[in-house]
Parts: sequence; C-alpha cells; structure tokens
Amino acid sequence: MDWLTTQLSAGVRDDHPQRTRIVAGLRRSKSWLGCVGFLLAVEAATGLLLMTVYSPSTATAWGSVWYVQTQLPGGWFIRGLHHFASDAMIVVLVAALVHLLVTRSYGGASAVGWWAALLSTALVVAIALSGVLLPWDQHGYWGTTVRSNILARTPLLGPAFRTLLWGGAEMGDLTLARFFALHAFVLSGALACLLLFHRSILARVSVLRDSAGDRLRGALYRALIFGVAAGAAWFVCRHHGSTWLGAPADPRAADYPARPEWHALFLYQWLKYFEGATAEVVGAIVIPGAVVAALFLLPIAARFAPKQTVHRAAVGGCAALGVAILALSGLELLADRNPGDGAIDAIRAKHRRGESLSAADHAALRAREFNHKRVWASRTARRAVELAEKHGIPPTGALSLLAADPVTRGPVLFAANCADCHRFGGQDGTGNVPLDAPMSSDLKGFAGREWIRGLLADPMDERYFGRMRTPDGDPAHTRMSKWLAETREGIESDEARSAFETGLDAAAAYLEFESDHPGRFVNAADASNALKDMPEGERSIILHGREFFASTCNECHSYGGSRSGTIMAPEMLGYASVEWIALMIAEPDHEERYRTTGREHARMPRFADRLSDAERRLIAKWIRESRGTAMENEK
Repeated sequence: MDWLTTQLSAGVRDDHPQRTRIVAGLRRSKSWLGCVGFLLAVEAATGLLLMTVYSPSTATAWGSVWYVQTQLPGGWFIRGLHHFASDAMIVVLVAALVHLLVTRSYGGASAVGWWAALLSTALVVAIALSGVLLPWDQHGYWGTTVRSNILARTPLLGPAFRTLLWGGAEMGDLTLARFFALHAFVLSGALACLLLFHRSILARVSVLRDSAGDRLRGALYRALIFGVAAGAAWFVCRHHGSTWLGAPADPRAADYPARPEWHALFLYQWLKYFEGATAEVVGAIVIPGAVVAALFLLPIAARFAPKQTVHRAAVGGCAALGVAILALSGLELLADRNPGDGAIDAIRAKHRRGESLSAADHAALRAREFNHKRVWASRTARRAVELAEKHGIPPTGALSLLAADPVTRGPVLFAANCADCHRFGGQDGTGNVPLDAPMSSDLKGFAGREWIRGLLADPMDERYFGRMRTPDGDPAHTRMSKWLAETREGIESDEARSAFETGLDAAAAYLEFESDHPGRFVNAADASNALKDMPEGERSIILHGREFFASTCNECHSYGGSRSGTIMAPEMLGYASVEWIALMIAEPDHEERYRTTGREHARMPRFADRLSDAERRLIAKWIRESRGTAMENEK
C-alpha cells in the first residue's frame, strides 16, 4: 500500500501527468472489477440453485442436468444464464486487458490491475473448462479427455497431474467429484478472493471513490451485460431445447466429433500444425506459456526498458496475437464447413476410378464425416431426452437408456460391422456415406412390401444381389433371377402374365405380414385371428400371397422346414422377424439360411463370435423397425 501511495504522490499537483495517468488506469481497473464481480455474483446465485438438484456421480449427473433442463420450471433459464454469464466474464476480461494495454495502464501502480486481470482471466477460463464436464455428456466427456491427454504430455509432471485430476487412470466418479469441487469451490473461491483483495487495495485510495456518474455508468454496464447473457440463454435454450444437453457420456464412443469451446477453437486449429507428441507439447503448452509469461512480465519490462519501445512492442505483439486467434478460429470453422454433395460425389467418383485423392479432397471428406457425426450426435441427444421423458432415468445411469435402444445403438453397430458391405438408404446407418462402393444389398426398408416386390421384380438389381460376387468374380445368387426370367418367358398369354405378377404382388404382401406376425400361418386359427381385424381387401391379398407362396415359392423356400422341391433356399418361417435377422447375422451359413455348401452358399461372414447376442438383436430390431419412423429418417 505504501508503494501505491508513493506512485500517486509522484507530483505536487493533482493534475500532474504521471498522477493523472495512474489514477485513470486504476479507475479502469475498478470498472472492470465491478463488472466481473457482478457476473461472479450471478454465477454464484445460479450455481447455488443448480446445486440443489445436481448430483455429481457418473450414474446421476446427466439425469440431474436433464431434470433441470427439461422438467424443473425455469431450470433451462437458470442453467443457460449460468453458462452465458461465464462466457460474458471471459469477454469482459479480454476487453479489459485490451483497454488496459492500449491506454498504457499496466505499469507502475497500474500493474496491480494488469496482473489481477491476467490472473482473473486464467481463473475464469479454468472455471469454464472445469464446468464443461459436470453434465457428464458426450461433449464434456470427450472435450475433457482431449484436454487432459494434451496436458499429460507435459514433461515430468504431466501424467501425474492428469492422474490427480482424474483420480485414477480413467475418468469416473472421482473425476466428476474433483471437477465439481474445483468448479464450485476451489477456482471460484480463488477468483472471489482475488477480486476482493484487488477491491480492498483500490478502496483505500481516496481519489478513486465513485461519483454519482461512475455509479450510474457502472449500473448501465452491468445491466447491459446481464441483458446480453440472459438473452443468449433464452435464445439458445428455446431454439435448441434438449440438444443443448448432449447424449450421456459413453467411453466407448471414441469417434465422437469433439470440438473445443469458442474461446479455445483457435488452439484446436493451431495444434494441427504440430504433429507428434513432442510437437504438440510445444504448440499447446510451451508457446502459449511463453505468450502468457510475456504478458505477465510486461509491467516489469516497462519499468526497466524505454516505455515507448515497450508499449509499441506490446501493442504490436498483442495485435498480431489477436489477428492470429481470429484467423485460426476462422480457419477451423471453414475446415469444418460441410462441403456440397456435388463436390463429395466428384471425390467418390475419382476414388472409384482409382485416381489418387489430393489433400483438399481428404479435407473435404473429413469435413463431411465430421458434419454427419455432429448431426448424429444431435439426434442421439434428442433420443436420450425422449427416452428419459418416457421411461425415467434407471438406477444404473442415463447411458443404460441408450445401451438397449435399437434406434441409436442399432445404426452404430451396423455402421461398425455391416457397412463395409451393406448400405442403408445409400449410407452406413448413421448418415455417413462410405467412400468405397457397397458389395451387397441395401437394407433400408428390408422386408417391407416395396422392398420385397423390388427383389421379386429383379433380384440382380444393385439394391439386392447385383453387387454380390463369388470368389471367382462371377455374379452370386443368380438362381432366383434365372427362375423368374424363365418363368416370365414361358408365360404365353397376357392374362397369365398379369396373374403371375399379381401373385408376386400378393407374395410381397404376405411376406411382409409374416415378418410382422412370425409363424401365424403354422396354425390356421392363429392366422385367422391375426387377419380378422384387417380390411377385406388387404386380407384377401395376404391369403392370395400365402397360396402363391405355397404353390410356387415353396419349391425352393421351406416354411417350417417343409418344401415341395429339392433346392434349398432360406427358411421363410418368421421371415425378417428379429429372430430371423439375428440368426442371419450370427450364422449366415446356418442350414435355415444359406448353408456352407451348395451352388449359392453363404458369402456373408459369421458374426456369432464378433457380436454378442444382445448386439445382434439390436441391429435386427433396428433393421426390422426402421421401415416406419426410425430416427435415421429424421431431417
């Protein structure tokens, strides 16, 4: 305090230039201090309200935030205001640093305000980053994982510090408890103490007492900042709703499209220029650390070096830093921009012609994949909220809602295990279109009436068996196509030809019914009960289809193990039911499917040892139930 008094007593007159400059700098320091203190009070108030509901464990964290976001009256606004007040603190502090720098309010007595602003900025960013993990959703989990792994590459202390933060080798309940303590108490308390200490210093300087105009101006600043934060909370929560909360954290989903918060987006782009663990440490820790150290030492440099030179260097360096941050953030946004369908189609055609792809082509493919994953992540988040509203949160945690959900798990498992050969509406089930062409059938609408009728019209269409090849490169599964061609060629009259095609239409209707009501035609009474509530026209079509199958298709395809001919084709009892599809996935070479011998035996690999029974059934349920309103049909 004596040092500060000495600085203010530099001249005998109150209008001495040095004294005037110091007082102006301290007033600016006091101005931003008031705004940050007000925002911290907002954070404390909203944080206390959230703490009355929040439960910091991996089984309950997501559910408690979901409750705040969707069930608690006004909870969405409280959470949104808490989030955007934190963002506002970062903006206010960065603006304060720029103002202090431009007005040279960083040397002498003003150094106190400069250092306080720097430390406050670091604490606010740390508070924001620690809070990201607390909802225990995909965004927070994977963002924290990436940041922690970068931190762990710091020489000597990095791995130990990550273990200290995580509470072990993996993130879990201890991690969440520690981040909650850091966010709510340790870091927030340190910021409050720093602001109070700074305020106590300024309060002892009589020349800094607020006038009526200062108080009015400060109140207007606070009202404006609060209005912007509240408006942002209303806009985001009202327009994005449940998607503002990501899906429950899933440690298995390593391909989640993680991106940092807006204030760290530039660093993500910056690290692309540093390949390798050592280079990444240089880019993420050494260089940013040097920049922060230079800013912290600026008041000392101004004391011992020519002030004009130091000021010019500081302003020029910070201007360059600001331009670089904006440019890097812009480059990252451009890199993630979704390329047009025409550009992607041209790249795929280029790949299929065997031409090498350029760096720009690979960048466009990465951007397309990222955008598909981001859309899928939003859909999964909406589905998680929908399931929570419908069934509640199970004791095992919110992730259990999705683990047994075919609408979300089915497409993911399909993409990972089936999309190398099959497609689902031209894509891999989650929305992404693989670069290589498919080698087997497209399963969107599988066993629906339209799908079956298309198969009966032309089995060798590329949607069905047309892309399949034997090891020798010959077309696979041609017997059905040959039979259809020979049968149609042998029909002499138009009336008979029309009757045959009508029979195929009816067979498609019957097989769709069989997939919905597996095994009902084993017993005539069961079939009658299943058909009794149908309109007469639809019932007669299905019965006609059953008769057509028994008289025509049963020569090759068995029903309940019986058939009229000697050629073995897949069993049609329970065709395309969940059990039928699950067995096809597990053992395509099963005697009731395509066997291991014969002219047209199974080409599909077995998944009995690759996927669990539950996983196979999830894929089967999704394929079976996706004819109507599956999530992949959402726009």
